[in-house]
Amino acid sequence: MWILVPRSSAMELLRSASARAFLSERLLTDIEPPVLINSVENGSIARTLRVDPRTTILALWNSADIAPIKVADDDLLSIWVSPDDPSLGSLDDHRPDAIARIVHLAERLWTGNSLPEHWEPKKVEGYSSVFAGDRRLLDIRVAYQLRNHGTRKVVDIGTFYGVRQQRVITLPAVDALTLARLQKVILPPDPSSFSFYKSGEHSEEPRQDADVVIDRPSGTSYTLFSLPYEQWVAQDGPLTRDQRRVLRHQIERPLRIHGPAGSGKTLTLVLKALGLLRQAQEESKVCHVLVVATTNAVKATLRAAVDAIDDVGFMATNRNDPQYLDVETLHGWCIRELGLDAGPKYVLESDPLTSREKQREILEKVANEVLETTVPASQTLLSPDFKALIAGKRENLIRDLGWEIAIRIKGRGYRSTDQRLYVQNPMKSFIGRGENEYDRSVIFVIYKKYEAYFSESELLDSDDVVLSMAARLTSSLWDRQRRTLGYDFVLVDETHLFNENERRVLPYLTRTRGEYLPLIMTFDEAQSIGGRRSGDLDTLGIGNSERKTLKAVHRSSPDILALARDLIARSSLVFSEFDGTNERSTMTKSELKRTSKPRSVRAVGRDGVVAATKRECEDLRNRNYQRIGVILFDQGLLHQVDTSLESTSGGVHKVRERGELGAALPKSGTFLMSPENCGGLEFDAVILVGVDEGTVPPSITGLSPHGYLSVEEEAFKELYTAVTRAKFQLVLITDSQKGLSPLLRPSLESGHLIEG
Repeated sequence: MWILVPRSSAMELLRSASARAFLSERLLTDIEPPVLINSVENGSIARTLRVDPRTTILALWNSADIAPIKVADDDLLSIWVSPDDPSLGSLDDHRPDAIARIVHLAERLWTGNSLPEHWEPKKVEGYSSVFAGDRRLLDIRVAYQLRNHGTRKVVDIGTFYGVRQQRVITLPAVDALTLARLQKVILPPDPSSFSFYKSGEHSEEPRQDADVVIDRPSGTSYTLFSLPYEQWVAQDGPLTRDQRRVLRHQIERPLRIHGPAGSGKTLTLVLKALGLLRQAQEESKVCHVLVVATTNAVKATLRAAVDAIDDVGFMATNRNDPQYLDVETLHGWCIRELGLDAGPKYVLESDPLTSREKQREILEKVANEVLETTVPASQTLLSPDFKALIAGKRENLIRDLGWEIAIRIKGRGYRSTDQRLYVQNPMKSFIGRGENEYDRSVIFVIYKKYEAYFSESELLDSDDVVLSMAARLTSSLWDRQRRTLGYDFVLVDETHLFNENERRVLPYLTRTRGEYLPLIMTFDEAQSIGGRRSGDLDTLGIGNSERKTLKAVHRSSPDILALARDLIARSSLVFSEFDGTNERSTMTKSELKRTSKPRSVRAVGRDGVVAATKRECEDLRNRNYQRIGVILFDQGLLHQVDTSLESTSGGVHKVRERGELGAALPKSGTFLMSPENCGGLEFDAVILVGVDEGTVPPSITGLSPHGYLSVEEEAFKELYTAVTRAKFQLVLITDSQKGLSPLLRPSLESGHLIEG
């Protein structure tokens, strides 16, 4: 078998003698569970990932710095190990020395440095070789080669040649297809899964300070509003170890808090803000903190959470106080600082979500006008992908046009007179590889008509507001003002939902202009749906950032979580920020009794789907599931389902925007929403309606393979987000005339989803 060691892990082998001893003793066995080598202070963390039956990746971290390993960008050391061949595994006491020599060899080959003379590099039977170790191994040579695979350099280590034994030397190498399939990012293991390792022994005793999940009384579920600050942060409180690490973290550079649904990112952000203010108060220091929300609804939820958790009263402070907590949307903050909240109305809407909805209506109107006059006469000029998008669901086209106008036209400074510059710009549009210049010309005509509407109305859309603020923030005036008007710390909730224009503003909200900005940002890329994409933070002025990953102590049952993992494993999300392998479900025995496997229910036609939805809601309510979420993948069913559920106990609450306080509060009822608005919410039971073929993903005739993959990725994200809203029960309702979504059929075949 081959053991693949990323370059960063190889450097850990060079640093740590105990890591080399560990690898020496475990060469021919699986390294499970993840192992902590020696101690927290000076040890290493080891884990393996199986690529295929013959290939394993060995990942090693310094326990003081366990940032993710980017395998896609890292050089590799590939070691052939066999119990039958004269390979590294056939050595006895000298394995650590041989590993040290092999890693030194790889390091020199990666950097292009010459090999020391005492290694006596030479060809043996046509293979390059060096002595395998110090003087005790002078009679053993190891075969090696350096090859390129894409942008990475791969050092292959083969079998040994014993001078006295006259063994045959060979150089087995991992094939290119296996290398291409490697996971792009390896995340450190969950600290609660560590076991100790000491040279010569392997103890399975857990660390004393490992993450301990507190048993919860039956029916109790902690929410943002459950406990006051002191109880949250108490030693025996419900926070996980990862959350406590973030709260203790000294912010010396931008901090990125990554984590999937259920990891408590928003709670951690609120507690971090209050902790910073409390510390400043105790030390009689000035500390102004801004918490940035995505929408007015999320702002209301965050303010309510602060009121519930904080007993000091920071929500009542203002800019003149030594300690000041400001909770605001970025859109609202820009409006306030630009002075647009008084006098003539230049802003379309003060709520960013409402503004975007109205912008979408305006854009759809002008786009329809342009397309009705342009497309019929230009069918042969447009690219197949653009024609397919125009012929598909109009809401998807308008969403992507809005993204194009906001980021790639307005965000890059093009004006209505810059059509040639935009059309000939090498930066790809949302259409992608198949686009042509005529596609770009049509998009720019739509932009000019859209911009003309706002100009004539003397209004600014949400991107105009933030770009106007960006112009002020980059001026000499703000350079003088930011020491007074800026913040000591800026905490951004759900940063993945902000576009590039908005993210570019964030660095300027702080008082400091230094290399390291006091920014704290939460991310969940798997929930970045609706056409939003993350930009590289360094290109947005947020450099030298540091990452912390929160593992989910998951709200969902083991069976629901298994389905979510299955969706991730079968999609391109497995190569994204999300790593489903480290999530775990934590439920008491009494809670587990309320769970069952996710099930798929068939109904005939639209009326049948509506009737089945009502029937399932009533059944769940009768079985005492108090909070029921109904997530509609087919928005055409909204009115029928809403009308059908009006008579259910407690009525129906329509969730109109993400993070809405009415849905976030832990109250009973039936909640109706779209996949895009369900993020951050939790329900006892969830019903997914309309997960049909042709709807998930949407059917768009004529899309290229590249275009289909993009649409499919969005559908997987929406499914994952919706599935992970459920705690105990998950029901999927599908129209049997259309059939179950092809993205879910493999889950049905594998048993992660059952029919019932």
